[in-house]
Amino acid sequence: MKTNLTTLFLILALVQFPSFSEGVGFYVEPYPGYRTADGSLYSYSECQASSSEYPVGTILSIGSDAGENIPVYVNDNSDPMPDRKLEVNTYTASLLGIDKTGWDDLEVSVVLGSSPNKPIATGWYSYEVATFQSIAEAYDAAVLLRNNGLKTSAAMSDSGTTLFLRYITAYQAKATEAKLSELGFPSFLKHDENNPYL
Repeated sequence: MKTNLTTLFLILALVQFPSFSEGVGFYVEPYPGYRTADGSLYSYSECQASSSEYPVGTILSIGSDAGENIPVYVNDNSDPMPDRKLEVNTYTASLLGIDKTGWDDLEVSVVLGSSPNKPIATGWYSYEVATFQSIAEAYDAAVLLRNNGLKTSAAMSDSGTTLFLRYITAYQAKATEAKLSELGFPSFLKHDENNPYL
């Protein structure tokens, strides 16, 4: 990842991106083996960040205290803080020169943005099975699915009762889709799902 980010940053270095002053702090690994929101391990050797404002997948350029621009990949989420919207890992903090002070106002540019509405692929999926106009129809469908090994959840809205299958892993996806089609639900919608273990 480090090499890919550096290459991308070098390619984009000739392009001017708007920059602004942003409070940048750093955070440490919460526990050994901690996985970030995109599923990768917290790194001590790659430039990574967590943010309450920038979506996972965003690549930033952050100006260090020494005047260098450091490419940083946002791969985690953080809680909003009044003085900063961005926290980098300890490796990046040392490159930026904030590892001793804890945080500083630095120049930040968005090099490559990520859509806040597009979740990162985690290998987990949810399926929007169907929407039913009556609760009785939804109940019958839920019983049919449950009797065939598919546990549903439901959400009610003005358009009816929608049945969902949640937390389906990638290796279960094809079998789940085949079962839904076999049971008469070929028009399901598949969505990326957050990893429930993060």
